[in-house]
Amino acid sequence: MINYTLKQLYSFEAVVRLKSFTKASKELYITQPAVYMQIQQLTQNIGAELLSTKGKKVSPTHIGKKFYQTCLTVIAKLEQSKADIEQTLNPDSGHLEISVATTTNSFVSRVLAQFKQKYPDMTFHLEVTNRKLLLEKLTNHSSDLVIMGEPLQICR
Repeated sequence: MINYTLKQLYSFEAVVRLKSFTKASKELYITQPAVYMQIQQLTQNIGAELLSTKGKKVSPTHIGKKFYQTCLTVIAKLEQSKADIEQTLNPDSGHLEISVATTTNSFVSRVLAQFKQKYPDMTFHLEVTNRKLLLEKLTNHSSDLVIMGEPLQICR
């Protein structure tokens, strides 16, 4: 059975990313001994050393590096879940990544101004770029909305 707490995962992630117990404690708004205790408990639960310390330098062990990647995945999924719940509870809020062709910029700006009035809690990032980059964004699914001046020619 897994006995990790979210505090332990967040503490471990912060210590590895910041390479410091002190910096992690400041970011997490808890004391440095509390961060250290979280890491000790996590290490005991896993049964392997996760961090190596030399003076004030902190770095992950081989197992710690693997576990760090798992922590990043778990934290990302938790944050996405939180965003999904917030979106369900308040569907008029959220964030959109919008990419548009340079030829559509003035039209899109007017539409987004109206959209922002109707949905003030919605945020968005607007990127004005060329057709080639827009096609890449479509392929990579890296934008929520892509607006082009010309229709996309699909090969069959």
